[in-house]
Amino acid sequence: MTIKSASRIFGLALGAIFLLGAVLAAVNVNEIRFGGPISTSDRQASELVADILPPPLYIIETHLSAMSVLRKPGELPNIESKISTLQAEFEARQAYWGKADIPDDLKELARAAALPARDYFHELDDIFLPAIRAGNISVAEASLSKLDMLYGQHRARIDKLVIEGDRYKADLAVAAATTLHRSIIALGCGAVLFLLALATGIFKLNRGVVTPISSASAIMQKMAAGDLDVDMIGKDRSDEIGIMAGAVEVFRQTALRQREVQARIEAAAIEQKEVVSAMASGLSALAKGDLTFRIPTAFPEQYEILRRDFHQAMSGLNEVIQSVARVAEGINTGSEEISSASEDLARRTEAQAGSLEETAEAVSATTTAMVQTADGARGVSQSVSQTHAGATNGGVVVQAAVAAMAEIEQSSLEIAQIINVIDSIAFQTNLLALNAGVEAARAGDSGKGFAVVASEVRALAQRSADAAKDIKALISTSSQQVQSGVKLVGQAGDVLQEIVDQVGRISKLSETISSSATQQAEAMRVVNNSVSEMDRMTQQNAAMVEQSTAAARSLKDESDHLASLVTRFRFAVPGETGHAALRRAA
Repeated sequence: MTIKSASRIFGLALGAIFLLGAVLAAVNVNEIRFGGPISTSDRQASELVADILPPPLYIIETHLSAMSVLRKPGELPNIESKISTLQAEFEARQAYWGKADIPDDLKELARAAALPARDYFHELDDIFLPAIRAGNISVAEASLSKLDMLYGQHRARIDKLVIEGDRYKADLAVAAATTLHRSIIALGCGAVLFLLALATGIFKLNRGVVTPISSASAIMQKMAAGDLDVDMIGKDRSDEIGIMAGAVEVFRQTALRQREVQARIEAAAIEQKEVVSAMASGLSALAKGDLTFRIPTAFPEQYEILRRDFHQAMSGLNEVIQSVARVAEGINTGSEEISSASEDLARRTEAQAGSLEETAEAVSATTTAMVQTADGARGVSQSVSQTHAGATNGGVVVQAAVAAMAEIEQSSLEIAQIINVIDSIAFQTNLLALNAGVEAARAGDSGKGFAVVASEVRALAQRSADAAKDIKALISTSSQQVQSGVKLVGQAGDVLQEIVDQVGRISKLSETISSSATQQAEAMRVVNNSVSEMDRMTQQNAAMVEQSTAAARSLKDESDHLASLVTRFRFAVPGETGHAALRRAA
């Protein structure tokens, strides 16, 4: 467990103990505070005792008034008024104490004391006062004796109630003292627990933190004075003290190694002097940022590797700083390009967002128009369907007319045949009339009448033949006209059938157009939703582009800072010689 966690747990424990003590104190103080449960009970006990004292619960004053009115009947009106007031107060306080928060035994005693009192008031109202008003002193005296008896019963119960009330007050005083004592003990225990927890925490803190830190401080002072043979305390701990002790131990080990190196250097002081001087010059140049410095003088054999390592380190550091300079320059250039591209992209995104917004409005308007077109196409399809149904019905009517005309033509042919029969009959009748005339002429005078009849029959037959010829001519003309009408009606039926077929095709095309318009409207709705989604995504892209622009500016600032750090170094550029090879990082 770390010191930070332990301190938090210790603080929470102290807070919990303090809060517990505060809650206990608040509960106990609430018990004994003014207006609290104990204080309220004590106040009610005092009020009960005060009500027992005359008046109103104790009817001694009522009894004295009754005794007084017997001696002074002239004061009856005033005493009656007083007795009525006392009786009302008695009932009111009885009702109050029946609902009050007092022990049930006190309530029972109060109710028991009220029973003879109520009998007293009944006797007073029903017998005693009416007798006084009637001047019947003997009845009043007898009633007064009963009142004395009832008063005695009431007085005995009141005395017992007073005793119990005083005992209840004494019990409340003992309860208050007990609660106060308990509160003091609880507060004392809470204070002791708090002090114990505080003392334990201070002890733990002193033992687990202060003492190890003091020891570590003394050890670090010894190490600073050059005593590296001390042992660091607390290295095995897992908290912050252990981490600090481990770090100090690392410093101590490093210092020990440095001391060993120093001892070896002192053993070879002559050789090391030249090496140290050369290395000092190299390190001085390195401290100044000159990465082109090289040690020209060769070191002794055992130190030559140090010179080579120094040269390699300088070369490697030169390459690193050169790479860092190139990277910084590239980052700077790239960040400028990113920033410029981001700003350009932001402008294009804003323009694209505006265009998408206009496109969304246009697509929305087109969708509305397509919906209206689909509705119109459905209306046209319905109208064409109705027209197709009308044309089909017209075709049926024309076919019926053609059939009727054919029947008329057939009837005309039959009529013509009948006319031919009539014409033949008229011709035969004419021949018979002619023969009858011839026979009448042969008969002479006796056949004149028959000749007249034959002449008339012949004339009638002639007229019938003429009429039949005329009817035949009319029938022939009518038949020709009917045939012409049949042909025209047939042609009209054919034309109407073609119209029906055309209307059917138009109806199918209208249905196809309506279905296509509906599909196009639905497709336009999908396109409208897609364009709206593209508009929303474009707005989000615009916000992301602004964030990218801000990030690019921040990257440029960081690259500028990196470049300013690199300018401290002077390095050589590979592949160049002379002064051109030496550069300052820009």
